[in-house]
Amino acid sequence: MIFADISQVLSNSLTLITPSLDPLGLILDPTLGKINHSCDPNAFVMMDGASISLRVLKPIKKGEEVFISYVDASNPYHRRRAELQSRWFFKCECSKCQNGATLDEDKWVREPRTLPKKVKDVADAIITRENLAQDPANYVGESQDERRVAAIQGKAFAEYEEAQSMQQPEQVVAKIEDAMRLCHESGLWPVYRQPYAALRDDLIVNLLSVCNYPIAWAQCAKRYKYILSKLYPVPFHPVRVIQTWQMAVLAVYLAGDPEGIGAPGVNMGLIAMMLVKQVLDASSMSHGANSAFAKSVKNKAEEMVEELKRSLGGDPNTEVMNRELEVQRDMLMEMGDWIKL
Repeated sequence: MIFADISQVLSNSLTLITPSLDPLGLILDPTLGKINHSCDPNAFVMMDGASISLRVLKPIKKGEEVFISYVDASNPYHRRRAELQSRWFFKCECSKCQNGATLDEDKWVREPRTLPKKVKDVADAIITRENLAQDPANYVGESQDERRVAAIQGKAFAEYEEAQSMQQPEQVVAKIEDAMRLCHESGLWPVYRQPYAALRDDLIVNLLSVCNYPIAWAQCAKRYKYILSKLYPVPFHPVRVIQTWQMAVLAVYLAGDPEGIGAPGVNMGLIAMMLVKQVLDASSMSHGANSAFAKSVKNKAEEMVEELKRSLGGDPNTEVMNRELEVQRDMLMEMGDWIKL
């Protein structure tokens, strides 16, 4: 009975987070605990110190139910359902799950039946050693090749989870790169499919921890070009906003580094200003105009504008500045292809 009570309490809890979405612990709230789940939510919970707000992701009509997502909604269909069943004890029948495993998050670059022999051999070795293909969360299909893909997918998720439990950033980087290599070399994963995208997020954080800023920047650029708008099409989705802010802060640092990133014609100061402006425009919706995060971004934007004016000897010509920003935006897109993994 005690364990049942604990499970019920945990199933109605929320993760306590910082404005940058870092987890701090659990929180119980009698109102928020009543909000139902959808894998296609129309709202999300944002915390700002002791304050909690409910932010919208799309227009909500009067009388329409408010939904948040209890899990990472970018995960494949079967993994979302398995997590919801084991953690919250229900089978999700939301509008998104009613489509089954047919949406972008479930797509592969190639059909399982077209796996090359070397990939099949890797999958068969995984199946021999581990029971990953039988886990419902990794389900792909009933054929032998689909079970092989399930094993490779399960291995990638297992490597991701193991990396999260490791303490030394250097070891985490090596573990994540191995898992990303598995995704890349299998030829199965679109760059935005999980856990490939989540592995990249953790790789960036740990590359920053070991001060490998150029590679962290290249990974940020790839994520910015190919992943953020795909996984989070709403510009003010909190994950998209925070990851763009992370990139902006790195750009500010590289702008002050005499060596920069070693690419001719690149003005990291202008790229940083462009990214900060994007975050500034979105932060009032993602966090709230009066939140500590939005105020911090606004202060940084004002500081950068003043610095730009000083460096140009006065107010910059708007037409010239816009033209230069377009050039730098194109260069940023080119940086998205600097790295293959």
